[in-house]
Amino acid sequence: MKRPKTDLKEFRQNVAKLKKAGLIPPKNRSGKPVKTSQARPTDLVYGKTLSQYVNNPKNREVLSGEAVTLPASKIKDSEGFTRRKVPGGSDRIIVTGVPEGAKVTAEKGKISFGFSSASGSVKRIQVPRKEMIQYLEDASSLPELKPGARYAFYYYGNRSYLTFESPEHLQEEIMAYKSAQENKHEAFQHLEIVELSPPAVEEWRAAINERQKRKRRGGRRSAAKRRIENIPQYKLPGVRATRAASMRRYRARKGR
Repeated sequence: MKRPKTDLKEFRQNVAKLKKAGLIPPKNRSGKPVKTSQARPTDLVYGKTLSQYVNNPKNREVLSGEAVTLPASKIKDSEGFTRRKVPGGSDRIIVTGVPEGAKVTAEKGKISFGFSSASGSVKRIQVPRKEMIQYLEDASSLPELKPGARYAFYYYGNRSYLTFESPEHLQEEIMAYKSAQENKHEAFQHLEIVELSPPAVEEWRAAINERQKRKRRGGRRSAAKRRIENIPQYKLPGVRATRAASMRRYRARKGR
């Protein structure tokens, strides 16, 4: 029975998406290129059929656009993100929960989310949880200062409405926290550095105010649940991994 042409067209589109995302090797074992225009479900690529690649549940978010991939070689700190080995290709980092309209890139080894609108541009840069204090102490590792740019940070909404004229001033503010002084990395695991174009500053402050209002309205919910709700979606896997590790240590102490 022949496969309907519409199904084959959709299948080839999915193959093209996964190949572009680096989850399907560009060539098979014999060195022959994987041509999406001629792809068939039964074609073998490193011991798997293309149909197996397309139907793999782990690839659904990439196919739907809810996740993107980045080369693992460009990310210095991938803790909290899924690392996928690709036979015949390079390892990829899977970034899930991508905000709508965000452009995900790797900048100086860090994962960055960029937003552009009529009011200006906003760039949210993930701060590495490993060696976070050293990262903050070296202001040169923060985004390069652009003419007129402002900087802010997001840490559970605390003082996020403040903006600074340079990375050095922002770094001074963050290092004033007792948690940072005591080198408590886990306290800042959700920290984001935010780079704003001048027209976007007011929009950023309005967004923070709205976030804080929602937080106050949720006063009846447990503190733990409110903290989870204020964590950016793409960082939730890291939070869950940290809590799971904490529970494993707890059970080990109790001999369970």
